[in-house]
Amino acid sequence: MNHSQYILNRLSTFENHLGAALRTIASRHPNDYHIRRNCILFAGWSENHLLTLQRLMKEFENVFDPGPLSEPEFPKAKPIRGMELLQDLENLMFVAHRVRTAWIPLEQAAKVQPNSPLAQAVPRICSDLDRVIAWVQTEIKNSAPQALTVI
Repeated sequence: MNHSQYILNRLSTFENHLGAALRTIASRHPNDYHIRRNCILFAGWSENHLLTLQRLMKEFENVFDPGPLSEPEFPKAKPIRGMELLQDLENLMFVAHRVRTAWIPLEQAAKVQPNSPLAQAVPRICSDLDRVIAWVQTEIKNSAPQALTVI
């Protein structure tokens, strides 16, 4: 496996983690329309990112092989009543940053290959991930005061 294949496999695994985390949070908070709707929307983006990665893998003659990567480890703390959403959002921020960081090598490669498929896809995907991270950060800011003042 060469470097580009390794990066694409790693990204596929991380995008899968992000999509799963978003769907899990949507299902844990069915009564919060805003959270549920946006998590489902962003999970769809993650699925689109995976389709793009599959196309890129074909270009690099790569077959998806997730290798030794496993699900991200989250703290095993018992959810505290009133803090569930805040805890979920903090875990989601971890996963989203992990995915965004993993895209940096392809983002840099796309800059030196302006006519490549990378240059077409990567900036949009990175922008999507930046929007997800900004949304999660905003939701943490919005939910923290309520979570911390509930007795």
